Amino acid sequence: QPWYQRRVRAGKVNTGITPLALLEEAMTDQMEMAYILVRIFLGKGKIEGLLNMLFALEVKKPTNTADNLFRQGDTLAMKCMDQYMRITGTLYLQNVLGKTIKEIYSDKMYCEMDKSRVTRGYRILNKDAVVRNSTNRIRSYLKGIMNSILQSKSACPFGIRRTCAMIFNLVQTTHPDQTDLKYIAVCNFVILRFFVPAIMNPKLFYLHNDHPNMRISRTLMLCAKAMQQIGTMSTQPSKESFMIPLLPFVEQQGVYVKQFIKNLVTLYNCNS
Repeated sequence: QPWYQRRVRAGKVNTGITPLALLEEAMTDQMEMAYILVRIFLGKGKIEGLLNMLFALEVKKPTNTADNLFRQGDTLAMKCMDQYMRITGTLYLQNVLGKTIKEIYSDKMYCEMDKSRVTRGYRILNKDAVVRNSTNRIRSYLKGIMNSILQSKSACPFGIRRTCAMIFNLVQTTHPDQTDLKYIAVCNFVILRFFVPAIMNPKLFYLHNDHPNMRISRTLMLCAKAMQQIGTMSTQPSKESFMIPLLPFVEQQGVYVKQFIKNLVTLYNCNS
């Protein structure tokens, strides 16, 4: 309260501002605040109301344009959504990613698509062959991951689906001329901020008991890079040229991902 009163006297606070917006401005550690808020509102059974309010405020920010909507990861809305998905989606992650992650750990294959990073010491005689074989291997893992994701609508927690539907509708209302933006917005959470971090950190997300070694880490990183491009729904070539061989696969997934998002939010968007 003293902080708030000082801000009002200094003319730096709009007295009509919402408590959540004020809270976001006051807190320096958004992650800690998100951790606390999500658990309180989950316990009260009002988490969806919290997320609805946060995202309604988020889209009104002048810094949020169609090009960067929901891309600023340090906001309270983004952190709360991350926490919510982590808490309620653990079993979902295990069902979707568990099989392929275990396969990557079990294979222990040396995968490197960047020719400049191919090193000796693994009985490597031909760098081109290593890159070619690695690309095929990564593509195989990606097919397993994407097949599981695209078939996972019924396994996705109902609360996450409702929240995705809210985001989908919100973006459709605020950006009616940007027909793909509602799909990109949902992908930003489900793929970029949920599946991709889990692929990169399996132990942190309870997908494996052990931390990956360097070889496995690189395989996971290459898979995550491709998934990031799929999650942006972009057909532009990756800035990393060694990822270009996967571009046809990435482009192919765009149609399937869009249909997946439609299915995910169908509960409240039957006519979308």
